[in-house]
Amino acid sequence: MHGFACSLQDWQAQVQYFQESHQVVACDLRAHGQTPGRPEECTIAHYGGDVAALANNLELRNVVLVGHSMGCRVVLEANRLTPERVGGIVLIDGSRQAMGDPDVAEAAARAAISAAGGYAAFAENLFRQMFFTPSAQADAIVARALRQSRDFGPYLWPSMGRWDAGEMDAALAAVRVVL
Repeated sequence: MHGFACSLQDWQAQVQYFQESHQVVACDLRAHGQTPGRPEECTIAHYGGDVAALANNLELRNVVLVGHSMGCRVVLEANRLTPERVGGIVLIDGSRQAMGDPDVAEAAARAAISAAGGYAAFAENLFRQMFFTPSAQADAIVARALRQSRDFGPYLWPSMGRWDAGEMDAALAAVRVVL
């Protein structure tokens, strides 16, 4: 699962490599890449449900869920919903925005967007800090992320803070470890 304002295209090299020896399924989350979605549907709960439904509908077994950044939350939520289908989880560059009260966490995320001068300025800073040196490639990635997340970003970012505070501990506790 891709990250915030990314798409399945970001996994192209990994998909090409692993599909030689494994069945690989990649998808764009709601409102990302080629998948439509209304801003109010852009939540970790919806995304995790979509991934769990995809695994169920394709009757996949022993799935290794791979998530990058926001996608880590998505695969943790999908695992919580359909643990019988999951054989492994890979979390890449995950983070946690908040702990404690979900209402406070969501309000803090909204306040951070407002303090930055609105979502566009907040997102520009968020995406720019992901690159160590300026480049045409970095500029293109930032421009794509800003363009793509313009409608859903102001909803999704605060809802991620809410999920982190209210659901992440339970999602992590639901991960089965077999030795």
